[in-house]
Amino acid sequence: MNLRCGVLAIVVTFTLLDKQVFARDNLDIDSSRQQVASSFTNAYRVTNFQIKSRWGGRLSVPLRNGDLWTPEKQSEVFAAIRAAFDSEQSQSYLLNQAGEAGVLYVDVLEAKDEASHTVALTFRVLRVRLSFARIGDNVLPVPRSAAATLYEAVPAPLLALNPVIGLTYDRAFGAALTGGFHDDLLTLPDTFKGRLPQHDNPDHLDARFTGSKSLENFYRANAGLAYSYRRIGQLLQDLSFQADYDGATEPLARQNHRNQTIGANGGATFHFAAHTRLTFNAGYRHAKDLLKGTTNRFQTDTEVQPNRVLIESLLPQPIGGFLRAAVWEDNGWTDKGIGFHQRLVGRIGYARELPVSPNQTIGVELLGGGGRLWGEAPTSRRYFGGNSSSQFLYDGVSEAGLLNPPTGPLIRSFGQGEAVGSGVGAKRGGNAFWHLNMNLTLPIRRLSWPLIPDEDEVRRRLKNGINVSGRSFLISALKQQGMSREEAIKEADRTLDEIRPATEFVIDEANLYSLKPLLMFDAGGLAGAGSNPTWLAAGGGIQLTLVTAKFELGYMRTVQGPTAGDRGNFFFRLVFQNLF
Repeated sequence: MNLRCGVLAIVVTFTLLDKQVFARDNLDIDSSRQQVASSFTNAYRVTNFQIKSRWGGRLSVPLRNGDLWTPEKQSEVFAAIRAAFDSEQSQSYLLNQAGEAGVLYVDVLEAKDEASHTVALTFRVLRVRLSFARIGDNVLPVPRSAAATLYEAVPAPLLALNPVIGLTYDRAFGAALTGGFHDDLLTLPDTFKGRLPQHDNPDHLDARFTGSKSLENFYRANAGLAYSYRRIGQLLQDLSFQADYDGATEPLARQNHRNQTIGANGGATFHFAAHTRLTFNAGYRHAKDLLKGTTNRFQTDTEVQPNRVLIESLLPQPIGGFLRAAVWEDNGWTDKGIGFHQRLVGRIGYARELPVSPNQTIGVELLGGGGRLWGEAPTSRRYFGGNSSSQFLYDGVSEAGLLNPPTGPLIRSFGQGEAVGSGVGAKRGGNAFWHLNMNLTLPIRRLSWPLIPDEDEVRRRLKNGINVSGRSFLISALKQQGMSREEAIKEADRTLDEIRPATEFVIDEANLYSLKPLLMFDAGGLAGAGSNPTWLAAGGGIQLTLVTAKFELGYMRTVQGPTAGDRGNFFFRLVFQNLF
């Protein structure tokens, strides 16, 4: 017979079984002792047990095979698990390094053998994590696990670098290996001494790198060093200054484009309203571009002053979902007599998982945008259509894919930079563009599994844990940042109001894994590029989200508009992230 019992590990719900437990108005001490003795007499003997978690191999609990599974033993074991997985150090690490908070729950399966009066135990340590920094991750179908991590057991290099690795394919760029890391250098001394980083002040010095290398001798690389001052929950949430490098050799209108860019920028993120973040960036960049065709070679140097405004929000019900919009503007001065030019690009995206039954959702993603160029600009800074290596709704605010403006309409039936017009001047690119895109994913019940066990009691306790124990932790953390108790209480309540819709999604709707059919549609156009082309494209594929990996495979075919040889394009993306 299998039985389940559970406990919120932050707020222990099991009471120690001693004399006082049974002290009632009409019970004497002898009666209490008899009941305690009865609990030992009726207790099952443990034959084996396991603890399911992430990186929990070093965990030691006060339980051995042959022990009696009594209420006292339950309390001891749950207390040990709580101390290991939800220590003050772990909570501080999550908030200060990942910008996240969470609540822990221990789910216990008891497999009893009545004949031998023994029991086999399985402890599943669950943690619901919610982000205050990457708010889109709370409701987007990103890789996630409900298994709690014992951070002290994560290998130091993995904990320090927090790597992301993957594979991609695009018919122009080719098959490519991708990877990157993001590390706070101020925490390295603690990490490599085998201690969980306890960097509680708001100063961070982040080193990051992302890159991809294809089999076609193309590559992309971005590296940067950024100082940031972060205060979760305050009006000025993040103030940053960074220096970065971009390098690439990639296809552009059947030519090779080589770019080397160095620059610096400053940014600020404001927490203006519930569920909403507003980010400003401004900076300076020096770009060296080389465009090589079969018969031509043209190199330019451009001084660029870029600016960006980005807003993102979790929309309240009944609309719901995640909205992100951005406007990029830059001013460039190019040598070789080309002179001054100005670019303005806007893009807006929306995503929502629409529930149709428990843990079954229809995924909708909508994207639209456009841009305009004024003045004379080199070919490398004009607009070309095609597939893209970045993901507007999924990339982090400070990642290169969002810091740099889109380079043209997103038309996924082409490889990167392949969509151009016909006629004279087509390969030179456009001076304006627009695009509309849609993704639709459909649920298949047999090919998905809920992130949180489909049990009302487990889900109810997790929600209560966010509202009760999560609130207490936030109040304590905000007081450590210098707030008074009254200010901390007010801010904690406001913050929890913001993430409550995300809590409902993660606990009730998110899946540990899901395989969904994917339907896609693209429309877009270029102006000032030969024949001023417009395109319509449609296609389909599959989307697989599994614990720490997300895989997308698709085929898009051009329905209307000029093509660059083939009308179709296969593409895939496999990314491993959230490895601990």
